[in-house]
Amino acid sequence: MRNIKKSKQFAALLAAAAVALSPVPAYAGPSGQTGTAAGPQGPGGSSAGTAAGSGVVVVSGGSGSGSAGTSQQTGSGAQQSVSGGETPEKAYVVNRSQVSYPGGVSAVTTPLMTGNAEAKALGAIAKGVDLSRWNGVTDWSAVKNAGVSFAILATRSRTAEDATFRPFAEGAAKQGIRLGAYIYSTARTVAEAEQEADFVLNLIKDYPISFPVIYDAEDADTLGTLSKTEVSRLCNAFLTKISSAGYYPMLYCNEYWINNKVDLTTLGNYDIWIARYADDYTYKKATMWQKSDTGVIPGITGDVDIDFLYKDYTQVIPANTWRTIGGKRYYYANHVMQKNTWVNDGNHWYFAGPDGTPATGFIKDGSKYYYLGNDGVMATGWKHLGTDDYYFHTSDGSMATGWVCPSGTWYWLNDSGRMEKGWLTQGNARYYLGTDGAMAVGYREVDGKTRYFTESGALASGWQSIGGSMYCFDEEGCAVTGWKQMDGKWYCFEDDGRMKTGIVTLGGVMYYLMPDGTMAANTVVEDNGQMYQADASGALTPYVPAETSAAETEGDVPQVPAAGQVQQAQPGEGAAAGSSVAVVPQ
Repeated sequence: MRNIKKSKQFAALLAAAAVALSPVPAYAGPSGQTGTAAGPQGPGGSSAGTAAGSGVVVVSGGSGSGSAGTSQQTGSGAQQSVSGGETPEKAYVVNRSQVSYPGGVSAVTTPLMTGNAEAKALGAIAKGVDLSRWNGVTDWSAVKNAGVSFAILATRSRTAEDATFRPFAEGAAKQGIRLGAYIYSTARTVAEAEQEADFVLNLIKDYPISFPVIYDAEDADTLGTLSKTEVSRLCNAFLTKISSAGYYPMLYCNEYWINNKVDLTTLGNYDIWIARYADDYTYKKATMWQKSDTGVIPGITGDVDIDFLYKDYTQVIPANTWRTIGGKRYYYANHVMQKNTWVNDGNHWYFAGPDGTPATGFIKDGSKYYYLGNDGVMATGWKHLGTDDYYFHTSDGSMATGWVCPSGTWYWLNDSGRMEKGWLTQGNARYYLGTDGAMAVGYREVDGKTRYFTESGALASGWQSIGGSMYCFDEEGCAVTGWKQMDGKWYCFEDDGRMKTGIVTLGGVMYYLMPDGTMAANTVVEDNGQMYQADASGALTPYVPAETSAAETEGDVPQVPAAGQVQQAQPGEGAAAGSSVAVVPQ
């Protein structure tokens, strides 16, 4: 990995450069309104596709821009961080066109190519190359066919980005060649080493890096002027920052530097990539060996560094992981940063914005609204935001509207998703939603009155069967008590509203209430073997057959109204018990 190459190689590079991405059953609310239950698919609906990192749910989105929510420009093009508002009205509207990947970036799913005869002869797992501005590549498919499994790419040339990193990364990725990255360090201080790490991280974050990120310690004019302890401090500073970001760190040195310039006793437990060309390396802890700087690979112009792998990094470096770069979090699926899509890290759902950072606040994806906390986690269940309460379906996180029934209690959410409280009228039905939004059922004290709400939550009116007893409720949902005339018939109700049947006594007068609750009038009734005559007012007297009464009574016979001529009176207005006035049954 030398920093100086022959001029003809650079000329070759210039020549090469010139030619050189279930339906589920509906549920009914208390009023019989049909809502839509979210299915078990990921957020955003059932239209799923594949992002650059396959295996991650991607949903179809709406058009437009989130003018209400904020979109922070983080670079050229439409690379935006998403911050929706705290209400649905200020939601960021997902626009699928606001995303871009470098050309050729795609999911890394192919296994590491092994079986190269040269690698096997050296006891290695695979063969690779490391490349910089001193190299030219004319045919990446030829490079792959030559048995190259991985490529370690230079990120910087002295003080500027290595112009070959991006085209090399894109070309190699298209062929399924695994990518790593390195920087030729010219740092003299810990701060400069950390700045180099930041430079590398910012450059590589958009590329499918599935191999280590490497600190190249060999420059005699900078690092080489420092003590062993100082060199190790700079190495640790760089590698720690790479590790903290979520990448796999590695140190590159030749054997002279390992033995004389690096204090291994203070160096962290990092993998070593060793360089030795003439013969076999002697530092036996190395996990990668740069064996030659004069190799020949079809598709690469001029001499090239040849490397052999002794540790399978595909089994060490996770394909799906979070990374933190420049204070921002990104999620990688199959080594590719996710952008403008839903991702699940195995614990929670997130929406990665156009720049890859997790969205926060309300977002609108298609026709559905979602809420993402300050940590980007998609909300499910109840969420109190500002002064309002919202419910998000536990199956897909979408904001609920209409009737919902989590944990067996019904709530009403308006078209904006806000939970309603107090009285609610739908059609001919009235409901009452408590201070906690819960729909009232059964007896409730509301506005100073005891009211009854049916099992459907509707305010009761008219006849209701409750617990095997009949009740009647007025238009305010209050139970009728005492005597009540309805449709020309009299009924009597207990103080708790239960309809009475059988013998009842009012003001010393007995009345008989039929099994259907109606008061008997102008008829003969039987109760426990005793016969009674009910007059027009319903008052009962012991029943005496007419012929017996006539035979046993002396004197004038009272005038008895003919059948059907008696007018019904209000209960309590009939003859007292024992009265000689008889009423002819109808």
